Amino acid sequence: MTPGRIVVAVIVCGILWILAGRWLTLIIDTVWTKRVEERALTAISVGRWSIHVGDLVLEIDGNLVPTIADGKLTLAREARRFVLGPAQPASIDEYDVTPENGDEVLLDVSDSLLSWRTPFEFNFMTGVSPSWKAYRYYRMLWKKRGGETLRATWRYERWFYPANGWSGGLMTSAGTKSLRSLQF
Repeated sequence: MTPGRIVVAVIVCGILWILAGRWLTLIIDTVWTKRVEERALTAISVGRWSIHVGDLVLEIDGNLVPTIADGKLTLAREARRFVLGPAQPASIDEYDVTPENGDEVLLDVSDSLLSWRTPFEFNFMTGVSPSWKAYRYYRMLWKKRGGETLRATWRYERWFYPANGWSGGLMTSAGTKSLRSLQF
């Protein structure tokens, strides 16, 4: 290859990355992400629209109905139910839940291996826009002693600002939902 063709190939790859980097990142993320943290959960708060894990507020589907029966919080969707454990009201529509003895509740936090450039974004309010974006995944696994499991996956964006570095990891793009899957 001549030096001119190499330069053209690099420019074409750069343009493709700017235009398709988000989708390429999603494809790679289905195979491999980088684990940032894994923690066992001993208490969470559950409401109709969110699950609170420490300082994290993870959105859930409004069709998922939390109910209390016999002092235990149950999540229901259509005909399926999953009993989380003993619960106390924390507010009008939120409950503090403690896993039952023998339950294993884990939260896995992982990041995309790749990030993508955002040269065409502009924030008209502040004039400051992220120059890079990447995905952050939160995966919760709740295993009951009897073998039942609840699996939930959330996908948020992390934004990079040259002056401040990477943002937290709880951003979403307009029109997207963070909850990717919830199975029990």
